[in-house]
Amino acid sequence: MLDAPDALASADLPSDAEVVVVGLGGLGSATAYWLARRGCRVLGLERFELGHVRGASHDHSRIIRRSYHTPGYVELTAAAYRTWAQVEADSGEQIIARTGGIDLFHPEGLISSDSYRSSLDAVGVDYEWIDAAEVCRRWPVFAAGTVVRGDVHAIFSADSGIVPAGRATAVMQRTARRLGAELHERTPVRALHPVGDEVDVVTDRGTVRAGHVVVTADA
Repeated sequence: MLDAPDALASADLPSDAEVVVVGLGGLGSATAYWLARRGCRVLGLERFELGHVRGASHDHSRIIRRSYHTPGYVELTAAAYRTWAQVEADSGEQIIARTGGIDLFHPEGLISSDSYRSSLDAVGVDYEWIDAAEVCRRWPVFAAGTVVRGDVHAIFSADSGIVPAGRATAVMQRTARRLGAELHERTPVRALHPVGDEVDVVTDRGTVRAGHVVVTADA
């Protein structure tokens, strides 16, 4: 479940903060969490309510996987799994549901399997290269359709899974607060004014002097 309405929404904003994070969707909540974990004095400001449905981080699920088309991306996925594991350890909640997953490739498709397989091989990630018959044997639902036929092949990765976007964002918010971050919902930021080496963050509820500002706002 998402957090209840924010009691801090009606509280006074602090006059200053080491870091202000503008926008508390998935990226902003992660930023607030990791900064608080490093011991920074963090103030997070969200225009709407926490857990709103107007952004890109508050629905049910996101896929997480190791299979990508360049070694650099595959290496980044390892970092993603490590950092989610740290969130799980800090929060005491499971985030990643490992289900296993497949990437399907048609020989005439726009995306070649070669770049995926060579990237996984370069980073040393285990996977299985299976044909259409094996896909249909393991997942009979595909046997009833026309997509998995003929020369179609698939990469199967046991580590593929799902991250619950809305719940994961709420977990990071709760953990950030427990680590000392102050998060305020319903607090639109109207302007940022540089003042020497600092920044004045202008909101409808007053102005906060910040040493640093991280803007993670959606469109």
